[in-house]
Amino acid sequence: MKLGLFLSGVIETAQEAVEISRSITTIREEDLKMINAISGTSENALVIYEGLIIR
Repeated sequence: MKLGLFLSGVIETAQEAVEISRSITTIREEDLKMINAISGTSENALVIYEGLIIR
């Protein structure tokens, strides 16, 4: 019984991690679209953004 409860917790945590990862990916994609849409955006803006995301 305890093992089943533990495994349920592991599954729930893994599912939450996948949801969070998908949300972060969506936000990143939206941010990149906005950066690219700004006229005059330089390559440096993308490099800076990527640097911020990594940290």
